[in-house]
Amino acid sequence: MRPSFRFFLLIAAIGFMAVACGRNGKATTSEISSPKGRAIILSDSVFNQAAGDTLELGHLKEGEVIEQTLSLYNAGTKPVVILRTETSCGCTQVEYPRQPLKPGAKAEFSFSFDSQGFGGWVYKTISIYTSLNSRPYILVITAEIERELMNSDWKSW
Repeated sequence: MRPSFRFFLLIAAIGFMAVACGRNGKATTSEISSPKGRAIILSDSVFNQAAGDTLELGHLKEGEVIEQTLSLYNAGTKPVVILRTETSCGCTQVEYPRQPLKPGAKAEFSFSFDSQGFGGWVYKTISIYTSLNSRPYILVITAEIERELMNSDWKSW
């Protein structure tokens, strides 16, 4: 291959990866940091795209309860109200501010996940409905849960 053709392929691959990531120069949840860790950015432009993010909790032992606090950041020009949240399972509980979040303001958003009764790879969702759009912001939570075998489990083998 000629060097110019290789260069073209390299540039095309980099461009494809940038488009595939869907960043388009806009900040995502993981790019904005806060004292509590990650932040969820709320604005019209976020909801005009596929709004959401994934939090990986890593490896857990069955029965562990994980609590996480994120920041909500209003990057828009008008107040935002969280109307409601929905979780895919009763194992996930959510707490969020009930008052409007003014433009430029931050507020805490927290959730807990109880791994009791789960084993293997787990995929849970939190749908956040706001006054900005009828489509929810989807927060995906993943974890790998290790079950501990008890002596009674061996009898069934």
